[in-house]
Amino acid sequence: MRHFWLAFVLMLGVLPSLTASAQDRIRDQKLVLAIGIGDFEDTRWPTLKYVEKDAAAVYQSLKNNFDGGWLLTPQSTGQAVTRQRVLDAFAQLEKENRSENDTIVIYFSGHGTLASGPRPETGGLGLRKFLVMGDTRFAQPDTGLGIDELLERFQKLRSRRKALIIDSCYAGGGKAYLTPQIMSILAQQRAGAMQEPQDTVVESAAIYTASAWAEEARESEKLGHGVYTYFLLEGFKSDLDGDGAVSLSEAHQYASNRVIAYTQGSQHPTAKVEFVGKDPVLVSGKSTKVGASILYAWQWTLRKYEVFVNRSPLGTLEEGALPIPDGKHQLVIMDPQTKKVVLDRVVEFEKGRDYSLSELFVSQPTHHITLGPTALQFMASDLKDRWSPKPWGGWQLSYQKDEAWRDFNFHAQFSQYAARRQNVVIDLEDDGAGQSYDMTDQDITAQKIMLALGKHEDIPWLSRRASGIQTRWQWHVGPEMLMVQRSLSVYGDRDFTEKQTVGGLALGLSLHSVFLYPHIDLSLGVSVDALRDVFLDQTVAVTSTFHLGVGSSW
Repeated sequence: MRHFWLAFVLMLGVLPSLTASAQDRIRDQKLVLAIGIGDFEDTRWPTLKYVEKDAAAVYQSLKNNFDGGWLLTPQSTGQAVTRQRVLDAFAQLEKENRSENDTIVIYFSGHGTLASGPRPETGGLGLRKFLVMGDTRFAQPDTGLGIDELLERFQKLRSRRKALIIDSCYAGGGKAYLTPQIMSILAQQRAGAMQEPQDTVVESAAIYTASAWAEEARESEKLGHGVYTYFLLEGFKSDLDGDGAVSLSEAHQYASNRVIAYTQGSQHPTAKVEFVGKDPVLVSGKSTKVGASILYAWQWTLRKYEVFVNRSPLGTLEEGALPIPDGKHQLVIMDPQTKKVVLDRVVEFEKGRDYSLSELFVSQPTHHITLGPTALQFMASDLKDRWSPKPWGGWQLSYQKDEAWRDFNFHAQFSQYAARRQNVVIDLEDDGAGQSYDMTDQDITAQKIMLALGKHEDIPWLSRRASGIQTRWQWHVGPEMLMVQRSLSVYGDRDFTEKQTVGGLALGLSLHSVFLYPHIDLSLGVSVDALRDVFLDQTVAVTSTFHLGVGSSW
């Protein structure tokens, strides 16, 4: 007994420290990896003057609000920042990233270049983007770090709160350098219509670039930094929505406006944003309240448009962002030059969320049709015994029109339950025999029609906007009609046919995934049906229905 109490006391002393240690291990972290490469082993690459200073400034600024990270520059490491050292840093970052709620920011400043090579997604040759490392050979740009490989490693990070900032370009000027062969390829393309090489799609993240495709990302002697990075550092203090914290989106938007003005419109920072809701990457401050909902124009070509909410002018997107009143509004986007309405749709703006104008332009299908197996089962045991002991299989054709009436969806379903033979219990007291028979054979079939209204809500964690996958749950309620026909054979000496048509109310819940680009719909749902009529000697018959559907949308 003495040993038991001794062990108990020791456990009380050790357990808090173990618990605290476990909490430390799973505590969400904020990590930064800043890379600046301006000096190269192959001296044919032009030296960049401010990239190391840019990386160090971003690192120091974020480190004040972050838990840790790494700075990779020739000055900080005392050696060339090679491709392998950058990959090692990514491996270390991947090892340290233990939680989906970790915040990770990766910054790169340096040369960008292009190289011709195989593109697996097309099965042919094409241009690929590369970041120039300290050991990248001038004659072989593909010895650098490919953007597609960078994004693939970035995607593998466990965190869903991550951002990639690239202060580089591929235009053959500024922070880019192209070989004569690549310059010849680009010269063969029509002026102003150079096709941007496609990169790996990244989901649940954001990628910020210092300039648009085919533009220079400039350094400035006057600013002593890369132009974009200089204003990005200023943007770390710009709280656009007034919630007390600065997100990377807000900082980028601030920098974007200042860069465009400073370069007189020759450099346009861009972003590819894939998070849903509010930007989760905070670079300074702490959110103390729910901020306003913000409509962003990430692509600079969208900034000329005027915004109308419920037919009232709200302003322009010239600054790249505009606060929007929360609630459900009719949003109209108009080209001020042609007076053409380019977008007119109802959008529900939630307070504290960010909205991308380019994503609102994506054509959302409103008509959905699916076909698939279904099964119906009576809930009461006596109904099972007398009508369908086992689930009743068949097929179901469903149609849905989103927001057909105000913000309610319209549902229509037709179900055909296949003919089947089974044994049931049948009471034939009304024939004068006064007896009940079991083990009675029956052939039975049925049809069901339902019309309903309902609503849907998106499920962000099951959606992949970058891949065009939208998943939502939805409910519907409405009237239905069930028509049943059966033929009974009582021990082979008595046959008769019975038909029943009953009305009722259906309440359904389903999970619906829409693949926007191939226009494929998947639906999985259940419903409870209350059939009110004098049906099987009962005033209410309750059934449960399951369905699985595959179809299309438009």
